[in-house]
Amino acid sequence: MYCSKCGTMNPDDAEFCSKCGTNLKISTVAVNVSSRGEMGTEKDVVLHRIFAVIIDYFVMVFLSFSIVGASIVPGLAAGSPMTAMSGFFMSLLIIMLLWIFYGILLETWKGQTVGKMILGIIVVKENGEPCDFLAALLRNVLRIIDSLPSFYILGFIVMAITEKRQRLGDRLAGTVVVRIKH
Repeated sequence: MYCSKCGTMNPDDAEFCSKCGTNLKISTVAVNVSSRGEMGTEKDVVLHRIFAVIIDYFVMVFLSFSIVGASIVPGLAAGSPMTAMSGFFMSLLIIMLLWIFYGILLETWKGQTVGKMILGIIVVKENGEPCDFLAALLRNVLRIIDSLPSFYILGFIVMAITEKRQRLGDRLAGTVVVRIKH
């Protein structure tokens, strides 16, 4: 059974959660975390996935320009080109970290990036459990390979030939993208 407090899977006869210690016998509801995703809808969400990536790129570009603007405007307003230049280089570092961790952190936390939230899809493990940090890390690091040679060509080819419509990152992370249950 899943713990209603932290979502950890525990044996059905467990009295307390192995992760957070919550009393499972008096817990008001044993939450089945996999109920967030409608398993078996992997084939139905391919277009949603494509549009989610596009939305996520727009979100990231907007955030990137906002960060650059917020970091160079004070230097420009003060008439200090060196301050503006240092702000620009600092913003590049922040943007790189943002692009690296955007998918990893959101998919670990919610199972969804902003694009996936808007389109009603979610990343879960193949067994229906929530996407964890390691799975999110693997699928997002391997996104680099999936995007080769350009525009996710390799990822789309792998998705087209796999039964669960998984790109390489999904296959190695053991994840699928499905519709959210309503």
